[in-house]
Amino acid sequence: MPEEETLNQSEQPREEQGSVLSRRNFLERALKYLNLMGVVALFSGFLAYLIPPRKSIVKVGGWQKVATRDKLKKGVLSTTYFGLPIFLLRRQNDIAAFSAICPHLGCIIKWDGEKREFPCPCHDSSFTIEGKVTGGPARPYNLLEFRVKVEGEDISVEMPEEKLKGYPAWFRNTMISGG
Repeated sequence: MPEEETLNQSEQPREEQGSVLSRRNFLERALKYLNLMGVVALFSGFLAYLIPPRKSIVKVGGWQKVATRDKLKKGVLSTTYFGLPIFLLRRQNDIAAFSAICPHLGCIIKWDGEKREFPCPCHDSSFTIEGKVTGGPARPYNLLEFRVKVEGEDISVEMPEEKLKGYPAWFRNTMISGG
């Protein structure tokens, strides 16, 4: 039995070995730690991408002067509202303002003067002179129409936040934060 009592140090239980780690155990622990840190770094980066910090979302709104009457002589004017692309459109009795962002996936729409409509170049949606969707995957969303105020020669617009509720979340966030 004396042979059984004498165990070499590597066969002894860990509690009896003291605080000395073998090179193999140290490397295993180090690799596990590094793997864990890599997973945490990837996951936190992914979360930061999906959930922007609230401080970065600055709410835009209110009335902003976007043009003068003489710039709208051709009937349609592309301009911006707090950095968001919009169209000003002179109709028979009034001036209308629409977002130039397609509510389907966010492409920038253009004005087609020959067809008198707003086609989306990305997915074939189109909108009438009143901002109503006529075809394509943007259904059921019309162009967001802004309030318009004319004071002398100045044309100002305001985004109607109450109308945003019916649009997709990405569209609402884009419009509220100014892009």
